[in-house]
Amino acid sequence: MIFHPLVLLSSRSAAADDSRRLTHQSSSIYRVMATGGVCKCIVCEEEYHSRGDKAPKVLRCGHSFCAMCVDSLIRHHPHERRAAVCPVCRKETPEADVSDNYGLQDAVAMQWATKATLAADQAAEQIKNLEGRVGELRRGAASLQSIYKPLVGVPVGSSLGAFEYYSLVDMMGGDDTQLRLLYRASVDGPTYDDLVDKVGRKRPLVFIIQKGRYKFGVHVSDGLHLSGRTDIAAYCCDVWYLSLAGHFPRSTEIDMGCEYVEVAGADAAADGLDGYANVCIGEHLYLCWGGRDGPAADIRSCSQLLPADDVPVGYTGKMRHGYAVLGGTRDFVADDVEVLSLARSE
Repeated sequence: MIFHPLVLLSSRSAAADDSRRLTHQSSSIYRVMATGGVCKCIVCEEEYHSRGDKAPKVLRCGHSFCAMCVDSLIRHHPHERRAAVCPVCRKETPEADVSDNYGLQDAVAMQWATKATLAADQAAEQIKNLEGRVGELRRGAASLQSIYKPLVGVPVGSSLGAFEYYSLVDMMGGDDTQLRLLYRASVDGPTYDDLVDKVGRKRPLVFIIQKGRYKFGVHVSDGLHLSGRTDIAAYCCDVWYLSLAGHFPRSTEIDMGCEYVEVAGADAAADGLDGYANVCIGEHLYLCWGGRDGPAADIRSCSQLLPADDVPVGYTGKMRHGYAVLGGTRDFVADDVEVLSLARSE
């Protein structure tokens, strides 16, 4: 078979045009995806959908339009033929030759998914920003100028929400106080040695403990007095609790005054009321609680009781034999334990 040179040239030119058109279409799709948008039909200028009246259809010439616009082109053919005249190149495509643009449909589905993800992320960021603004206003520190300043954010890696963080900051000194995360069991490891390695001798310390819907903090003004692995340190310091969730209508401080704190080395045991732990904060909170069997290996193993007389009015959390149990029960394994301190603490 012999092909005329002009036919070959025409075929190569058409193939080159198709290639350029596909390349342009692909680059346009990814440019739109990068901005979180969705490709639009150039006739009605509405966003495509992967299915239905706004799904992309392709004509024989290679140009694509939404199904609704293609149907309109067919119905308004100048000579009443069942064909669509391309509004870009004016080439005609019989109705039977109009087909789905599957590649563009898949791309549009991805674009809508990307758009939804970006919208969710933006909404979360806006909520976080608004929480921070409200927290700032609640603390009485807002001014017209401060509303437009960047917020002091929650320490990276912390489980605290903005409201919780501002409540904690308020109780630790107010506007200029900044905290940093020293340790989080779910990230740094749950053993007592993991805690000691991260916390060291820094002070003051705030332990944040979460169990299900319950969340509370414990402030220890003098930190942990750590010595040898078989030693036990005992001392008095200021202790207060902060209810963050599950106990009061809003974040609430419970000041315990000067409390006796006992810290045991990794190979020792601090003696609680009816068992052993590695850290005893007053007679009200034990970490690495193991009962009569000795300290537990996991820092999240806790025991906690607060006398009802020490609990402010409005408490709606759980009680046990006249004691408030901030974790829902006296003995529990926390979902997570984290420790924070002042950003410039020694």
